[in-house]
Amino acid sequence: MDTKGVYTYIAVTLGLAYAIELLIFSGLAVPGLAYLIAFVPAAGALIASRVSSGRDFPVSTVRPLPMAKVVRIAVVVPLIFVAIHVITALLGQGQPYWRVGPLLVALPSARELNLDENLAPLLPRIYLVMGFVISILLGPTLFALLALGNEYGWRGYLLPRLMYLGRWRAYRVVGVLWGFSIAPLVYHYAEHSRVVHVGIALAMTTSISALLGEVWRRSHHLGFCAVCCGCIASQAFGMWMFLFPHEYMNFPWGGTFGLIAVAVWVVAALLTGPLFGRIEPAPVPEEPAS
Repeated sequence: MDTKGVYTYIAVTLGLAYAIELLIFSGLAVPGLAYLIAFVPAAGALIASRVSSGRDFPVSTVRPLPMAKVVRIAVVVPLIFVAIHVITALLGQGQPYWRVGPLLVALPSARELNLDENLAPLLPRIYLVMGFVISILLGPTLFALLALGNEYGWRGYLLPRLMYLGRWRAYRVVGVLWGFSIAPLVYHYAEHSRVVHVGIALAMTTSISALLGEVWRRSHHLGFCAVCCGCIASQAFGMWMFLFPHEYMNFPWGGTFGLIAVAVWVVAALLTGPLFGRIEPAPVPEEPAS
């Protein structure tokens, strides 16, 4: 194991993330500072690589993805979110709010748009459809670019160095550390049951880490991981929060809804092959020689 590199990465990544989050909480932060958190893992990897020891690890690539593969990811990830919300509704834990009142307040009204009276009642649905289309388009583009720094650190640097533990244990370790890097944000913004919300956040990052870890193991393609992560983020912070406002009231998703989401992500991780296919065969990295 590359002990020096792994511990350096963990210390630098958590240290930088906590420093940025403390600035945010202090009120002294400049607008947009929170976006830097997405690039902290890449900074941790670059610094840790200076002290890494042992032989080279499998190289992760960011070569361009086939368009068909990008389209598949952009379709499958929203469908996973559909499954989460359908299960939630069927279990009676949340129902869609079709009128999306908060969204309508922020966008032009039917009168401002000079819509026909017959079309005015359809405005919430029109905005919903447009919003979901936009979120699907932003996932593999803008959000994927923001996710690349995250994936460069967690999947590109740390995960290969932990795979000797066994892939599922490695995914758990990476997921828990990833969760700890945002735990102060979760604790700070949760309105109640803060410790419970931190626990759900750790479960969420661990389950999503398993999915992204399987994507990396099968492809060694950080671009693939970044597109998947970007699509997840674009859906999580997109139109679903207006359609299911009570479930999205706290970050991360709390209560039964959060547990349902974790369970669905675990199932998705187990079905990564059928869901996403593969770009090329990729062996599991072995323990580096000491």
